[in-house]
Amino acid sequence: MDINDLIREKVEEGFVTCHNESCRHKEHCVRWLGRVYEDPQPLVYKYVSMANPAIGGDCCPMFINDQKEHMALGFTRLLAQMPRAYGDDLMAWMKSECNRTYAYEYRNGTRPIPQRLQQRIIDCCRQLGWELPIEFDDYTDEYELRMKS
Repeated sequence: MDINDLIREKVEEGFVTCHNESCRHKEHCVRWLGRVYEDPQPLVYKYVSMANPAIGGDCCPMFINDQKEHMALGFTRLLAQMPRAYGDDLMAWMKSECNRTYAYEYRNGTRPIPQRLQQRIIDCCRQLGWELPIEFDDYTDEYELRMKS
């Protein structure tokens, strides 16, 4: 599916858009690009709040890139290689980082793992003391937008 069709579909479902004219990342932000597909006379507006100082900055929490990303699919083989205590600690960390459902979906490969979360998983494994190479079960190139609302 084309990125513009995907954005249009998400906006029609109620996807939150952004109208920050001064954002330096707007040309590649899906939330900015989605504003053109909004209902011109909505009953309820769903916009990113400009009151938050992080909005539009280098680490904007609402930024979604309009380019495909190399995402991992699952880490069950990694858990099978680790001592049980490491695996339990990693899953406990995952549940605290996202939520229980997402943690299991990430583990099983039913929810793609974005690159920034892949790196945080690797960092967590290293902090636990895991020194062997860290490989995810599989990889795919996908738009992060598929997972966001």
